[in-house]
Amino acid sequence: MSSLRVLVIDGYRSDYDGRRKAKSFMRVVLQALRTVDTRAEFHMAMMGMEELQQFIYDPNANAHSQAQALRNFSSTDLTFVGGESDLPPWHPKAALLLAYLNQCVIAGSHVFGDEVATRMVWHLACVCGRQLQVVEALNMEIEDGSTTKATSFPKAYSGSTSVMVDETTGEAFQFGSGDQQDDYQMHGDNSPGRNRHMPVRVCNVGLRRRAAALGAARGGKED
Repeated sequence: MSSLRVLVIDGYRSDYDGRRKAKSFMRVVLQALRTVDTRAEFHMAMMGMEELQQFIYDPNANAHSQAQALRNFSSTDLTFVGGESDLPPWHPKAALLLAYLNQCVIAGSHVFGDEVATRMVWHLACVCGRQLQVVEALNMEIEDGSTTKATSFPKAYSGSTSVMVDETTGEAFQFGSGDQQDDYQMHGDNSPGRNRHMPVRVCNVGLRRRAAALGAARGGKED
């Protein structure tokens, strides 16, 4: 009889609805595993995103912690990721999940997930593939077109090009010197380039659905 170690990552909220979704996701995972191989023995572990540090290699940690993280990660045969669909990849709560999935991509690990996992992997592909470092997210919804700092992005990985992100769309941009052409007028006449150096669009690094993004910024309540 084969034995598999399965990690289920719980990215749902802690309220009643979030706990209901987490239990439903676990049932789906169990049903899928039984369908694939009824003879296998599965060793299941369900963890929140905040508990993933024990699987993540940290080059700044001591040798013992590094070795333990690598053992934990390499001993995981399958990973399932479930979470809230409106969680932006640049939110601080997503930092450890991004780091874990980044390791999975590098190692070629088997990962299955819902919409939140797809969004995180897309974000990694855009950011890591272009060697970007998201330094902060900006709220572009201010009526006068100005920008306000929303949150500092936790440094899960490093790139050579610093960019800022519109938290409601996932559009990543840099501020040019003012004489560069703005190749993406994010808000027409309300572009931040009206009062600042012109923003130059780099790419989209995540969420395009404005309603969902705004819902996340308000704590998950969509209109």
